[in-house]
Amino acid sequence: MDGGFLLVLLFSLTAEIACGEQKIELWREWELWKMEHGKSYESQKEELERHLVWLSNREYINAHNKNAESFGFALSVNQFADRQDGEFAEQYLSQRTSEPSSHQVLTDELLVSLGWSKDDNPEYVDWRQEGIVTPVKDQGQCGAGSYAFSAVGAIESTTAIATGQLRNLSAQNIIDCSTSFGNRGCQSGSVSGALKYTVSTGGIDTEEAYPYVARRAYCSFKSESIGASISGVISLRNGSESDLRMAVAYKLNHSMLVVGYGTYNSVDYWIVKNSWGTNWGMKGYIYMSRNRYNQCGIATAALYPVI
Repeated sequence: MDGGFLLVLLFSLTAEIACGEQKIELWREWELWKMEHGKSYESQKEELERHLVWLSNREYINAHNKNAESFGFALSVNQFADRQDGEFAEQYLSQRTSEPSSHQVLTDELLVSLGWSKDDNPEYVDWRQEGIVTPVKDQGQCGAGSYAFSAVGAIESTTAIATGQLRNLSAQNIIDCSTSFGNRGCQSGSVSGALKYTVSTGGIDTEEAYPYVARRAYCSFKSESIGASISGVISLRNGSESDLRMAVAYKLNHSMLVVGYGTYNSVDYWIVKNSWGTNWGMKGYIYMSRNRYNQCGIATAALYPVI
């Protein structure tokens, strides 16, 4: 047998073995991922389709992470890795409804009455370290429910700052009962409507009294189960990160919840709490760029509740 042919044949066999081992390893990784995130599918066809999406997303993540330093962040495979961009956006990202215009807008005069200062904010804030941020929640299959969790998180922490008591409040209360303020349960909604609803009812129930079921249900609000109340809502000046910094320094809120800020290696950042469980981001949180031209609209339509 020709030596060159033998060499090519051996190389081909080695490559085929390596390829087979890689496929086995990928399949093991897929099975472990399904187990970790409790994934199951109704048919082999659906599982194959989801597996192919998972492989595509995994390839994208690996390609991105080779240049993660250039992007300023790295990616990892999480519970959404078997979803395409379009269906993920449809299921989990709120279609924001129009914001009510009756909020009190932050002005220089209002800053004085609130006792806020533009120039006297600390360089670093992380309200988690003060024990006034509740654990990260998971909105589950109620895809557009982030507005409810964000509003509830703002009320929880603002109340804790004012009273010293941190209580878990009911996002389900908002999802079920705030439809007259423009919200549509798990389909869409706004933090603004959720906060206005809370003002109108005199408060929001505790999570213990009104537990989360990850779908819109019949409104079961009970005034005797109220865990916190707010007296009004203030709108920050649109796109102003300096206003948002003041709000976080004294109180906190956002459509994802801003719980702090700081600077690392000369890069300014916001600390933001999400409602997609602790497998997402950094144990449920994300560090977002600060003072980068309102990146991702972090200070757009920002609101906070007034106790």
